[in-house]
Amino acid sequence: QYALLQTEDEQKGQDVINLLVSARKGFLTELPKHQMLIKHIVSTCQKLIEPKHASIPQLPDLLNAEQVFAIETALNHRFSIITGGPGTGKTFTAATLIKAHGGSVLIAAPTGKAASHLMDKVGAPGGTLHALLGVFSVQDLDSVQKMLKADLIVVDEASMIDPWMFAHLLKAIPDTS
Repeated sequence: QYALLQTEDEQKGQDVINLLVSARKGFLTELPKHQMLIKHIVSTCQKLIEPKHASIPQLPDLLNAEQVFAIETALNHRFSIITGGPGTGKTFTAATLIKAHGGSVLIAAPTGKAASHLMDKVGAPGGTLHALLGVFSVQDLDSVQKMLKADLIVVDEASMIDPWMFAHLLKAIPDTS
Protein backbone atom coordinates (compact mmCIF):
# COMPACT_ATOMS: atom_id res chain seq x y z
CA GLN A 1 0.00 0.00 0.00
CA TYR A 2 2.78 2.43 0.75
CA ALA A 3 4.94 1.75 -2.30
CA LEU A 4 5.13 5.48 -3.09
CA LEU A 5 6.72 6.22 0.26
CA GLN A 6 9.84 4.10 -0.19
CA THR A 7 12.32 6.49 -1.80
CA GLU A 8 14.64 8.46 0.45
CA ASP A 9 13.10 11.82 -0.51
CA GLU A 10 9.60 10.63 0.21
CA GLN A 11 10.62 8.88 3.43
CA LYS A 12 10.94 12.28 5.15
CA GLY A 13 7.19 12.86 4.95
CA GLN A 14 6.10 9.29 5.68
CA ASP A 15 4.87 9.94 9.23
CA VAL A 16 2.81 12.92 8.10
CA ILE A 17 1.36 11.03 5.16
CA ASN A 18 0.57 7.95 7.26
CA LEU A 19 -1.33 10.20 9.65
CA LEU A 20 -3.16 12.03 6.88
CA VAL A 21 -4.34 8.89 5.12
CA SER A 22 -4.88 6.59 8.11
CA ALA A 23 -8.62 7.19 7.97
CA ARG A 24 -8.62 6.58 4.22
CA LYS A 25 -7.11 3.07 4.04
CA GLY A 26 -9.89 1.93 1.69
CA PHE A 27 -8.85 4.71 -0.68
CA LEU A 28 -5.26 3.42 -0.71
CA THR A 29 -6.25 -0.09 -1.76
CA GLU A 30 -6.63 1.29 -5.27
CA LEU A 31 -3.13 2.78 -5.26
CA PRO A 32 -2.41 2.52 -9.01
CA LYS A 33 -5.66 4.32 -9.81
CA HIS A 34 -4.85 7.20 -7.45
CA GLN A 35 -1.06 7.23 -7.71
CA MET A 36 -0.79 10.79 -9.07
CA LEU A 37 -3.04 12.18 -6.35
CA ILE A 38 -1.05 10.50 -3.59
CA LYS A 39 2.26 11.60 -5.13
CA HIS A 40 0.97 15.18 -5.17
CA ILE A 41 -0.10 14.99 -1.51
CA VAL A 42 3.26 13.47 -0.52
CA SER A 43 5.36 16.06 -2.38
CA THR A 44 3.27 18.98 -1.12
CA CYS A 45 3.41 17.76 2.49
CA GLN A 46 7.17 17.39 2.24
CA LYS A 47 7.43 21.08 1.36
CA LEU A 48 5.02 22.04 4.11
CA ILE A 49 6.82 20.21 6.94
CA GLU A 50 10.05 22.17 6.55
CA PRO A 51 10.75 24.24 9.69
CA LYS A 52 10.44 28.02 9.45
CA HIS A 53 11.89 29.05 12.85
CA ALA A 54 9.45 31.77 13.89
CA SER A 55 9.89 33.74 17.09
CA ILE A 56 7.52 32.53 19.79
CA PRO A 57 5.71 35.24 21.76
CA GLN A 58 4.85 34.87 25.44
CA LEU A 59 1.91 32.45 25.67
CA PRO A 60 -0.85 32.62 28.31
CA ASP A 61 -0.37 30.66 31.54
CA LEU A 62 -3.78 29.02 31.00
CA LEU A 63 -2.28 26.64 28.41
CA ASN A 64 -1.21 23.14 29.38
CA ALA A 65 2.08 21.66 28.13
CA GLU A 66 0.47 19.94 25.12
CA GLN A 67 -1.20 23.18 24.01
CA VAL A 68 2.06 25.12 24.31
CA PHE A 69 3.83 22.41 22.29
CA ALA A 70 1.07 22.50 19.63
CA ILE A 71 1.29 26.29 19.27
CA GLU A 72 5.10 26.34 19.17
CA THR A 73 5.08 23.55 16.58
CA ALA A 74 2.48 25.34 14.45
CA LEU A 75 4.43 28.61 14.58
CA ASN A 76 7.68 26.89 13.63
CA HIS A 77 6.39 24.74 10.76
CA ARG A 78 4.33 25.47 7.68
CA PHE A 79 2.11 22.44 8.37
CA SER A 80 0.87 21.23 11.71
CA ILE A 81 -1.91 18.97 12.98
CA ILE A 82 -3.64 19.60 16.29
CA THR A 83 -5.72 16.69 17.54
CA GLY A 84 -7.69 15.87 20.63
CA GLY A 85 -11.01 14.58 21.83
CA PRO A 86 -14.06 16.69 22.69
CA GLY A 87 -13.38 19.31 25.34
CA THR A 88 -9.59 19.04 25.23
CA GLY A 89 -9.05 22.66 24.20
CA LYS A 90 -8.49 22.47 20.43
CA THR A 91 -10.56 25.60 19.76
CA PHE A 92 -8.86 27.50 22.62
CA THR A 93 -5.48 26.35 21.26
CA ALA A 94 -6.42 27.51 17.76
CA ALA A 95 -7.58 30.91 19.09
CA THR A 96 -4.33 31.31 21.04
CA LEU A 97 -2.31 30.27 17.98
CA ILE A 98 -4.08 32.92 15.90
CA LYS A 99 -3.33 35.63 18.48
CA ALA A 100 0.30 34.50 18.80
CA HIS A 101 0.74 34.41 15.02
CA GLY A 102 -0.27 38.02 14.53
CA GLY A 103 -0.63 37.89 10.71
CA SER A 104 -3.61 37.49 8.42
CA VAL A 105 -5.75 34.43 9.16
CA LEU A 106 -8.23 32.36 7.18
CA ILE A 107 -10.52 29.72 8.71
CA ALA A 108 -11.62 26.81 6.52
CA ALA A 109 -13.66 23.68 7.13
CA PRO A 110 -15.44 21.09 4.98
CA THR A 111 -18.87 22.08 6.34
CA GLY A 112 -20.54 25.42 6.96
CA LYS A 113 -21.34 24.50 10.57
CA ALA A 114 -17.71 23.68 11.40
CA ALA A 115 -16.46 26.80 9.60
CA SER A 116 -18.90 29.14 11.35
CA HIS A 117 -18.25 27.56 14.75
CA LEU A 118 -14.51 28.24 14.56
CA MET A 119 -14.95 31.64 12.88
CA ASP A 120 -17.27 32.72 15.73
CA LYS A 121 -14.97 31.38 18.44
CA VAL A 122 -11.73 32.90 17.13
CA GLY A 123 -13.07 35.99 15.36
CA ALA A 124 -11.37 35.33 12.02
CA PRO A 125 -12.78 35.31 8.49
CA GLY A 126 -13.23 32.12 6.48
CA GLY A 127 -15.74 29.72 5.02
CA THR A 128 -16.19 26.26 3.65
CA LEU A 129 -13.36 24.70 1.67
CA HIS A 130 -15.68 24.43 -1.31
CA ALA A 131 -16.44 28.16 -1.30
CA LEU A 132 -12.85 29.23 -0.59
CA LEU A 133 -11.45 27.01 -3.35
CA GLY A 134 -14.30 27.63 -5.79
CA VAL A 135 -15.37 23.98 -5.94
CA PHE A 136 -19.11 23.62 -6.38
CA SER A 137 -19.28 20.41 -8.44
CA VAL A 138 -17.15 17.36 -9.16
CA GLN A 139 -16.15 18.92 -12.50
CA ASP A 140 -14.70 21.93 -10.64
CA LEU A 141 -12.12 19.68 -8.97
CA ASP A 142 -10.25 19.38 -12.26
CA SER A 143 -9.86 23.13 -12.68
CA VAL A 144 -9.31 24.52 -9.17
CA GLN A 145 -6.56 27.10 -9.30
CA LYS A 146 -7.54 29.50 -6.51
CA MET A 147 -4.88 30.37 -3.95
CA LEU A 148 -5.85 30.98 -0.34
CA LYS A 149 -4.70 34.42 0.75
CA ALA A 150 -3.56 34.40 4.37
CA ASP A 151 -0.41 34.08 6.44
CA LEU A 152 -2.07 31.42 8.62
CA ILE A 153 -4.71 28.98 7.38
CA VAL A 154 -6.57 27.03 10.06
CA VAL A 155 -8.57 24.06 8.80
CA ASP A 156 -11.08 22.56 11.22
CA GLU A 157 -12.58 19.06 10.97
CA ALA A 158 -9.85 17.97 8.55
CA SER A 159 -10.74 14.29 9.00
CA MET A 160 -13.90 15.01 6.99
CA ILE A 161 -11.94 16.17 3.91
CA ASP A 162 -11.81 13.66 1.06
CA PRO A 163 -8.45 13.05 -0.67
CA TRP A 164 -9.30 15.05 -3.82
CA MET A 165 -10.35 18.13 -1.86
CA PHE A 166 -7.32 17.73 0.42
CA ALA A 167 -5.00 17.69 -2.60
CA HIS A 168 -6.59 20.91 -3.87
CA LEU A 169 -6.35 22.49 -0.42
CA LEU A 170 -2.63 21.73 -0.32
CA LYS A 171 -2.20 23.15 -3.82
CA ALA A 172 -3.97 26.37 -2.77
CA ILE A 173 -1.66 27.13 0.18
CA PRO A 174 0.75 29.89 -0.85
CA ASP A 175 4.49 29.51 -0.24
CA THR A 176 4.30 32.39 2.24
CA SER A 177 1.74 30.71 4.54
